[in-house]
Amino acid sequence: MSAPPEPLPPTLISLLLEYITPPSLLAPLPPHLLSSPLAQRHHFLHISPHDPAQYLAWPSDLVPNAQQLAVHLLESIHTPLYHSVYTIRYTADAESSFAHVAVSTQDPPGLRLVFQWAPDGWKFHNLALMPFPTNSHDSVHDLLTSKPHDSLDDVDSNEHDSYWDAYAHSDDSDDQRAVAKSKTESEQDTEDAYWAQYSTVHGSADSARPTPPIITRKFENDRVILDFPSHHTFSVYNPLAPPSPRRLADLLANVSPRAPSPPLNGSDSGFDSASFSEKVTSPSVSLPLPELSSASHVDVVLKDTIRGVYHLWRARRVIDSSNSDKDREEFLEIVRQALTI
Repeated sequence: MSAPPEPLPPTLISLLLEYITPPSLLAPLPPHLLSSPLAQRHHFLHISPHDPAQYLAWPSDLVPNAQQLAVHLLESIHTPLYHSVYTIRYTADAESSFAHVAVSTQDPPGLRLVFQWAPDGWKFHNLALMPFPTNSHDSVHDLLTSKPHDSLDDVDSNEHDSYWDAYAHSDDSDDQRAVAKSKTESEQDTEDAYWAQYSTVHGSADSARPTPPIITRKFENDRVILDFPSHHTFSVYNPLAPPSPRRLADLLANVSPRAPSPPLNGSDSGFDSASFSEKVTSPSVSLPLPELSSASHVDVVLKDTIRGVYHLWRARRVIDSSNSDKDREEFLEIVRQALTI
């Protein structure tokens, strides 16, 4: 339980007035001077001292423009009030205690500072208009001995009595719960038996033949999974990246077969030139194919190899260069350098 409130010191009132007057030059108040609800209001609503009406005063349901009017009255204070004698009244509700300080102003209805009691002392809570609340008290002693606090104590004592009485009647409540549970179970068994008698009746009212009982069957798993080509998806083709082994295998599998090339003379391919010549009816001039020696065959293979290497080398440079003559000269120079090593 928190400590009871103490009388509001006048020095705290003078200190607060030094911070908030005039409100047009308002600076952020120290956190130790703000009440917890007001500090939360500033934090969650992002209220800054640039808006003194929202920063110092809470909205009022009785007066729509109470915030702006309170700031206007605070701005009109020109005489120092630091050594004045203030009229202080105290109020309380079910949760907090408040101190109301009347500040003399030239214009009606007057201004009051509201402080809220906290465990470490009084904190500034609100800038409001006069008059004082109707249920206010002149001193803290009158506030503590007032009827609302007595009623609160009575409520607390009643709560303690009911708390301990619950243990005294725990055995009786357990017996009552057991009786209620058994009664509920018996009613549920009776209802289940009532509906179970309908499940044993077969046939319909207009038929003399009973309906055969339902035979439950367990279906076997006859599902067959077929492998479709669409299951094998291909990755996105990137011409600048080397293909993966799986990509190469898929491409080679999908390559259409090439037509057989005509065999060379003296090969054992089984090609029958006599039978082929019998099917040809139109006259034609047959030219003998030149026989390739082993040396010329090696030259052809070498040329094909060099040509393939050149195409591979130039494929790496096709992005940077489009001059084929220049590329050919550079390639020949590389070949010369390789032969001189």
